[in-house]
Amino acid sequence: MRLSLKNNLEKAFLILIPLLFTFPFFKESLSTFIFILVAVTTLLYTVATKEYALKNKELLYFTIPFWIILIRSLFDLGYENNFSPVKNGLFFLLFPIVFGYIPKKFFTEQKLLLYLTILKNICAVIAISYILMFLYYYNFNDFFIFKYNIPKFRDFVYNEVPFFKIHPTYYTAFVFLCTAFSLENILKKKKYWDIIYVLIFAVITFLLLVKINMLLLFILIGGMLLFRSSLNLKQKGFLFISFLTTVVLLITFVPGVKNRFTEMVDSFNKPPTGLAYDSTNIRIAIVECSLELAEKNYLWGVGFSNLGPALENCFSKNYDSNFYLENTYLTHNYYFYIFISSGILGALFLALFLFKLLKAVRRINIFLLTVTIGNVLILNLSEDFFYRHYGLFFFCLILFSFFKLKENTYPSEQTVLTQNTIP
Repeated sequence: MRLSLKNNLEKAFLILIPLLFTFPFFKESLSTFIFILVAVTTLLYTVATKEYALKNKELLYFTIPFWIILIRSLFDLGYENNFSPVKNGLFFLLFPIVFGYIPKKFFTEQKLLLYLTILKNICAVIAISYILMFLYYYNFNDFFIFKYNIPKFRDFVYNEVPFFKIHPTYYTAFVFLCTAFSLENILKKKKYWDIIYVLIFAVITFLLLVKINMLLLFILIGGMLLFRSSLNLKQKGFLFISFLTTVVLLITFVPGVKNRFTEMVDSFNKPPTGLAYDSTNIRIAIVECSLELAEKNYLWGVGFSNLGPALENCFSKNYDSNFYLENTYLTHNYYFYIFISSGILGALFLALFLFKLLKAVRRINIFLLTVTIGNVLILNLSEDFFYRHYGLFFFCLILFSFFKLKENTYPSEQTVLTQNTIP
């Protein structure tokens, strides 16, 4: 009976774990439900096998952000909905524990390659769907329409798209990983069909005009062509020049690229006034108010539940604009989010979390994980990336999948692993 249950649960893992990598297809509630199914299956498997000990205790370090949010929130019992931030950080607790008990045989090199291929195809389908849906509702000339330096296409994806509703910054973070994966297939395994994926991902990143990810994607592709290919100098030069030509064409013909970067210069010293606000001066306002709150509350923080109202109060006192009434803004910087909300003690524990994260990434030493975590940590400077479901889900899924892969890798195999399979 116990053996039959174990076999059935292993069959369930073969379905549910790949499903986790389809999360961009689904609403937050559905991807959470799939994760719950994985968690329940893992619990039943643990009971069936009677292997109750968490083998990799290091995973517990990655629950630190959850405990920062929970413990600080316990001091804010007087605030309404004070445990909502705890809910938003719950994956920090659940992912490392659940993945710690999933059998490592479901994260072999071959299986992880399959999972990443699923994610790559999902992201490509979404990119094509965005473009086709836009052309269904609008015509081609609408690609060239702008409002406040925001192209109609980006606004469509952000506000109007009927499904696959993912913030462009978060979606292009997934695309960043998929681009690196596809490039490795081209450069290391000579899978030239993946050139199509790279082109799709580059075009959608430029169409969505996520400034930071456009820059990072440019650095990623250029760096990989120069330093991760086995081609000779002449071939590298040809590829790099071809890449630069493609970038120039995208900048020239993709509407709004120049506008988005010009906006950063034009609006940097112009605070939001009336209706004259954009992504740049709003972020400057957020940074200034964040620094003001940090200076006054650096010991214990304002509390996670009170952060939003505290920022809004600062906006109302310092800016003659209602930009903060149309949308709810937090710090747009996850490190500020923890520091301002929980004070210096929370910031120190977050630093410990980051230290353990970087140490683990360095030890695992797999290119795809390194560039993905680097991308996410940079995005946290300008986004509350870990605050939103898609950001935290993506981060945890990729990080702990590579943790499980590491459990299948002996030191003597590491060189083969990093060079010939998972990059």
